Amino acid sequence: MSSTPELIRIGTRAAPMATFQAEQVAELIRKHAPDTRTEIVTHTTEADKWQGDLARLGGKGLFTEAIDEKLQRGQVDVAVHCMKDVPGDQPLPEGLIFGAYLPREDVHDVVLFPNGSDHSSLEHLPPGAVVASSAVRRKAQILRDRPDLQVERVRGLVGSRVERLDKGAHGWSAMVLSMAGLRRHGLEGRAEQVLSLEEMLPAVGGRGHRG
Repeated sequence: MSSTPELIRIGTRAAPMATFQAEQVAELIRKHAPDTRTEIVTHTTEADKWQGDLARLGGKGLFTEAIDEKLQRGQVDVAVHCMKDVPGDQPLPEGLIFGAYLPREDVHDVVLFPNGSDHSSLEHLPPGAVVASSAVRRKAQILRDRPDLQVERVRGLVGSRVERLDKGAHGWSAMVLSMAGLRRHGLEGRAEQVLSLEEMLPAVGGRGHRG
């Protein structure tokens, strides 16, 4: 008499990079427990829907809150988050722990320029040039070295951000993104400048999941 293989439901954001991470977890589970079935359960969070300043809605914890609630309710068996989206100044939700951490990918931030641009580094941008970035961390470090630049907040999927850069509709002269994010989208060739760790301290933590 055969039994039905165990099913592990993996909760994650519906964003492409988040589902990429969840698929990595599913692959590792199948590798170590071949008879175990996995299911990716996606959720579009409030942070994904909101394109403004996250501080106005309560901060980056909105990327993880709804998925953690599904975990607490037993609607998923494990939640996969990018550690940079997990609030570091708040306790973990009741009953949840960090169960494992995946190996961290390339931590470097990189600079992209519009197609056809004559520039290849932040250093050579003219005063007043506009640099697009989604992170307060990046903005602070860019302006530390180049206080004469303007840093404009940009959110959205990586692919759409790059398209907006190339279209030139916002007047952006450059954009700063993570190398890991570009690689997951097959866009690593767009990285014109890889910032050293002295130039750009990376985000805290790596990729991980809760259980």
